[in-house]
Amino acid sequence: MCIHYIRNIKVKCNQCNIFYDCHKCHDIDTDHIFTRTKLKLIKCNLCNLEQIPSTDNMCIYCKNKYSDYFCLKCSYFGENEVIHCDICGLCRFKLNYEHKCIPNILLENCSICLLNISLKNYIIINCSHVFHTDCLFEYVKSCETPKCPLCRQLFGNKNIFCTYCKQSFYGVPKGTTLNCGHFYHKNCLKNLQFTQENNKLTSIKCSDTKCNSQHLM
Repeated sequence: MCIHYIRNIKVKCNQCNIFYDCHKCHDIDTDHIFTRTKLKLIKCNLCNLEQIPSTDNMCIYCKNKYSDYFCLKCSYFGENEVIHCDICGLCRFKLNYEHKCIPNILLENCSICLLNISLKNYIIINCSHVFHTDCLFEYVKSCETPKCPLCRQLFGNKNIFCTYCKQSFYGVPKGTTLNCGHFYHKNCLKNLQFTQENNKLTSIKCSDTKCNSQHLM
């Protein structure tokens, strides 16, 4: 089950010709990067029909909806509403769409590792600068007061990544914070350890290895 998106399809990588729940699941499992903009085939989770993504956002056979929101330009299928910015050349979450446009931002290099942004999963922070997600994740862990590596603008919150999947929280409205201060996407919470009494959830355990706190529900 995909921990990154809520969707009813799988996507096929053109390089290894294997279907995965999403491009992030693919990148975790393989030694190469799934280029979303080159997506050609998807497979419906309900009828298993392989097909070219439809502009109607539904399976051409069983009419199963791909996802709540989608963008064919970016091959985005997910539960969060997005708006495609043609100047930047990518989708941004509607929640924080007001942004400073950077033309063809995916042609930029990550200022931390100096490799092209499109080579790995990336994150655009609130000052509109872009970095590889794993590069910024390691950077944030080393900072007492995290600032943008380029413009030094404060992030405003050190916990900008989901503790479970290590993906960004920027622009994603569906998340929660445990009492220990660790953030989780709503989808990732179901992967944590729960305790029950009389068929009711009573507590949840933080997955951070240095924390492991048990929180009452």
